[in-house]
Amino acid sequence: MMLCTPVCVCVCVCVCVLRQNLRFLGFRKSVCAGLSSHTNMPKHETRTVRRRQAFLFTSGCACALQLIQAAENYRNGSTGQLSLVTVLLLFLGALARIFTSYQETRDVMMVLTYVTSAFFNGIILSQLFYYWNAKPKVKEQ
Repeated sequence: MMLCTPVCVCVCVCVCVLRQNLRFLGFRKSVCAGLSSHTNMPKHETRTVRRRQAFLFTSGCACALQLIQAAENYRNGSTGQLSLVTVLLLFLGALARIFTSYQETRDVMMVLTYVTSAFFNGIILSQLFYYWNAKPKVKEQ
């Protein structure tokens, strides 16, 4: 349930944003609070669980947005105005965070989050190189 909660909420938020139904976003906080309530745990464990859930939620949203970007690049047959420097620095930064997180904390959840971030940044970086000289598809009307 701990891993499922942020992923489910992230998918709901992304779907609603894509459909431009922004009034649903106020509902996100109550969904997170209802799904993450742990009444039987001591207070210090509850804080740790909620911190991890928040961490998973934000990284899940970031990965979902990167998947949306990758799908849009695929549909367009081009990366458009994406900057090579920006995408490269995002990818290298995620790799550096993997190394430093493992060295400093040895927290598996945090390291796995950065691994997924590096993976999705790598997908967009590979698309940048794949579509380097491609011209955007012309939409017929």
